[in-house]
Amino acid sequence: MLTDKESLKKMTKYSALTLVIAPWILFLICYLLNPQWVLTRDALSSFGDPSFSKFPWVYNVGLGIIAIVIWVMSLGIVATSEKKMLVFGGAFWFVAGIFLSLIGIYHSGTYPHDFVSTYFFVQAALAMVFMGIGSFTAQDFTGAITPISLAILMPLGDLLIPFPSSATTEIFEIALIDAWVLFSLFHATKSAPVASLASKEKSKPLSRFKSITVWLLVAVFTSLLGLVVFLGL
Repeated sequence: MLTDKESLKKMTKYSALTLVIAPWILFLICYLLNPQWVLTRDALSSFGDPSFSKFPWVYNVGLGIIAIVIWVMSLGIVATSEKKMLVFGGAFWFVAGIFLSLIGIYHSGTYPHDFVSTYFFVQAALAMVFMGIGSFTAQDFTGAITPISLAILMPLGDLLIPFPSSATTEIFEIALIDAWVLFSLFHATKSAPVASLASKEKSKPLSRFKSITVWLLVAVFTSLLGLVVFLGL
């Protein structure tokens, strides 16, 4: 019989797998519904723009569903993490899900759209960085270097690669996020010996209550910070 922690790890694993597959299925469906869309000219968010798309609700509702998957994965990370920085990473990932859902609400053509779409990728990158730092504190150096490197590649790619359209830029960044999710998924089992070694060094695991408290504080703070930044623009 599975323990609560084992069940949560399975939930995190299945949500991560879903997260890697679901966006590409959504993009394919939207493209089939909107053959006028051009990869090298348009943005992915054009699928949700009523002035462009024949069925904008498909894309916007789809983003909401994917956001729920991110929230489930975030909760799994927070509930199974034994390091505060990993909890921070889970919290930033949860906030990224909030802003992904807001992209579906404030679709292309609305005033807040550019901000909420940019802030999604910012929060995703921060989640990757803090997950990397958390792995470093657990003496999992491979688990630290990979997500931090992928997070750094997001802005570097935007600056150095001459992408022909918003869609190609977004696909590049989504691919990096997918690479992080897949790495986390397959690296987790291999890092178990490292985690057990780190646990011998008198580092107390976070209690479930403390983890959730930290997660809530970080999630609320970063969401409010995003709101303040937006209102100041």
